Amino acid sequence: MATLRIKRLGGRAGVRSVRSAGDGRFRVSLPPGAYVVQALPRAGSPFPRSPPPRRVQVHPGRFTVITIIYDTGIR
Repeated sequence: MATLRIKRLGGRAGVRSVRSAGDGRFRVSLPPGAYVVQALPRAGSPFPRSPPPRRVQVHPGRFTVITIIYDTGIR
């Protein structure tokens, strides 16, 4: 499971947080616009490492699919 912070771009206030399900999937309804999705680190552990923030465009009437991959450090 992961916790994600979603912030709308363009000066409008508002930050949403969402937690993924056990299978890693999440879904959140947002108005159309540009957003930044930040995968937050797990509390108390440096691993897995969070990926950098992602800019996402949400279009009217549909969901936007994104894949977020954490770095486990295992090579």
